[in-house]
Amino acid sequence: MKKKEEIYVTKSSLPPLEEFLPYLEKLWETRLLTNMGEFHEQFKKELSGFLSVENTELFVNGHVALELLIESLGNKGEIITTPFSFASTTHAIVRNGCTPVFCDIEEDFYTIDVKKLRSLITKDTVAILPVHVYGHICDVEELDRISKEYGIPVLYDAAHAFGERYHGRGVGSFGYASMFSFHATKVFHSIEGGAVCIGEKNPELMHKLYALKNFGIMGQESVELVGCNGKMNEFSAAMGLCNLRHIEDYIKEREKR
Repeated sequence: MKKKEEIYVTKSSLPPLEEFLPYLEKLWETRLLTNMGEFHEQFKKELSGFLSVENTELFVNGHVALELLIESLGNKGEIITTPFSFASTTHAIVRNGCTPVFCDIEEDFYTIDVKKLRSLITKDTVAILPVHVYGHICDVEELDRISKEYGIPVLYDAAHAFGERYHGRGVGSFGYASMFSFHATKVFHSIEGGAVCIGEKNPELMHKLYALKNFGIMGQESVELVGCNGKMNEFSAAMGLCNLRHIEDYIKEREKR
């Protein structure tokens, strides 16, 4: 039987090879390949500027970023989310020992239906985890009102909304925090990678996220908590820096397809 030919919806965007090579040459020269190196720090700074957010923490991928963001809350309970998302969203909730509660989606853009949210909130609700879908942003204004009314943080899965803006604000500046995925299939990628962004200063959250992704290590002889290895390496950071220069062209190309 003849093997079926696979037809890809899209292919990974790549910068000109000659643009990426100087980064590789630097890495071969320094041999500093990971552990929050020069490219990691530069990428974090440039990404925060592009997304118009106060702070960014980089991770090995978007799923780990979301898992550790949920863990940083320090609460176990119910998290209201949407059934219309990649499996990672629900897995991140369950792997944190929390219970996913599914809220239906609205018909036009498939984002979480905010009109049905309040009926799902209970004394056990510890967070709301909406998902921006195909570049369509959730009703961030109503979600903000609900968050303040009930004192429940809103964590956004923004994997489908890189670079989007609402009323002049970067989408990553809404809610308690937002997770972005930089997987190779995304319009913007760092081969593999992810980030958590926040719109306002929250040094306590950023400190905890850094510790969680780095085994809790905060110094030569200081381990503050039990963490994991969720760091982004220098190769991925370099790819992210290169692709960030071309993101507007990549988006235009996707719009043609």
